[in-house]
Amino acid sequence: MEAKYLCLSHPFETYIPTDAKYLVIGTFPTRQINWDFDFYYSNSDNRFWPIMEGISRTQFQKKIGKPAIEERKQFLKQRQIGITDMLQKCYRLVEKSGDEHLYPIVLTDIFSLLEKHDTIESLVLTSRTEVFGALGLLKTYFIQKGTVMEAIQRNSHNILEGCFSHNGKDYEILVPLSPSSRQDKADLPDLIKMYKLCFS
Repeated sequence: MEAKYLCLSHPFETYIPTDAKYLVIGTFPTRQINWDFDFYYSNSDNRFWPIMEGISRTQFQKKIGKPAIEERKQFLKQRQIGITDMLQKCYRLVEKSGDEHLYPIVLTDIFSLLEKHDTIESLVLTSRTEVFGALGLLKTYFIQKGTVMEAIQRNSHNILEGCFSHNGKDYEILVPLSPSSRQDKADLPDLIKMYKLCFS
């Protein structure tokens, strides 16, 4: 039986508050059937927002709908964190949510975002898989733009580190383990420690 693919555009706008220092970059949202609210990392199986709760030692009160979105945007604003994904348009294998079933059509113009938000200093990527993860897609974007990414190294905390320059400014790349429960099997306390280091 022939595989079926959907052509999808990203459902959310990039969110970058004024004076953001960090830009979180993922790949593409899971299937809408898995969403609890219309915003990034809204799948209850994804541990991104529980990680943020652990970092800040607070708890989100809103779990669904627009109140959940506004609460998370306010959190990101307070923490100087922006959020986006590498794929603006892609093909997805029907009924599949994993990154390995996404095929790029249009990549997000990361450099344009950095130019518009010149307070950003670090990119924090939420998946490190080569080719189809956020790191792999960022590498593809750099190749397209003729930009050199310094060799990615693993530090003592198991965070991948790299750097690059754009328009005379140096940027840091940090890649902790994925918050997705289906990609990495790290315990939540370990993920909280990793992400806290990335946002320190």
